[in-house]
Amino acid sequence: MTKDYKKVSPGFFLGKRDLLAEDLAKFLSPLTEEQLISSRANCFWSEEDQSGFALEDNYLFSVFALKKGKGRALAAAAVAAGAQKLDCLGDHLVSLYSQVGFKVSFSAPWNQELAPQNWAYARFGKPNYYEMEL
Repeated sequence: MTKDYKKVSPGFFLGKRDLLAEDLAKFLSPLTEEQLISSRANCFWSEEDQSGFALEDNYLFSVFALKKGKGRALAAAAVAAGAQKLDCLGDHLVSLYSQVGFKVSFSAPWNQELAPQNWAYARFGKPNYYEMEL
């Protein structure tokens, strides 16, 4: 566990995730509480009540903050908690995760067939898909 993050229940974590603007939530894994429980993922939430992430084994997902400016500290906390792999959309997130040691291991162009429903094309375009590892 990391200094400023504590483990929380999947239901609590998803309740916080659901506070995100819909267009930002499309960047996250759309998992249900039942899926998080069955995967035995660990959900973490910040002591300051602003950001969180989930880990299944060493795989990082659903990283988000309710307030801007938390990205680098959030990514560093996830690494401290054991994150070693992740996937993400867009160069901005690649840049962010690179700051804490992740390297791109695979990339692919936007795949319309896999696009999240109601994706905000006007705001985010069609970003590339990336897989990253420490």
